[in-house]
Amino acid sequence: MFCAETGQWTKLPNMTTQRGYGPGAVVTEHGGAYRIFVFGGGDAEEKYLDSAELIELVDEGEKMEWQRIEAKMSTPRITTAAVLLDRDTVIICGGHSGNTKLSSCESFNIHTLTFSPFPDMLEDHSQHAAVHYNGTIVVMGGYPYKASCEQFDPAQGKWAPFPPLNKGCMDLGAAVVGGMIYVVGGEQVQ
Repeated sequence: MFCAETGQWTKLPNMTTQRGYGPGAVVTEHGGAYRIFVFGGGDAEEKYLDSAELIELVDEGEKMEWQRIEAKMSTPRITTAAVLLDRDTVIICGGHSGNTKLSSCESFNIHTLTFSPFPDMLEDHSQHAAVHYNGTIVVMGGYPYKASCEQFDPAQGKWAPFPPLNKGCMDLGAAVVGGMIYVVGGEQVQ
């Protein structure tokens, strides 16, 4: 964790489970405190995880520790993306499970700490990016060098095509600033 006041990095406690291979992560506010949620990923034995955990960020000097969430995702996932749909709901979308690239998504309620089904994307996306954009979710790119993008509109309750990236890209990052989606980094076909 980086502290802007001191200009120093501080190590957070270890998670309850080692997680690599692109677990989805998201920050939420709950009862005046901030929480970081982490979903899926792969452990040290390269086992794909269906578990999740959270850490509540507390004031300096107070002990922080990761808490395992009892509920499990319906599908173990690596290289997934997690994004807030609204103040209460995180959507975990796509990824890999075994040798299968996923189009499936899951909904997670930050209050009840439970997962629910969520409409599948139009196509599989893994090693992709996802953002909350104007009340919708936009998923973009992915393995292998995808240019395709899609958008979930809660009012319609389904995914629809979204204008594609200019060039196929995987392992990319994305952010929304001032009503614009910025895609950064990643790997492109040369």
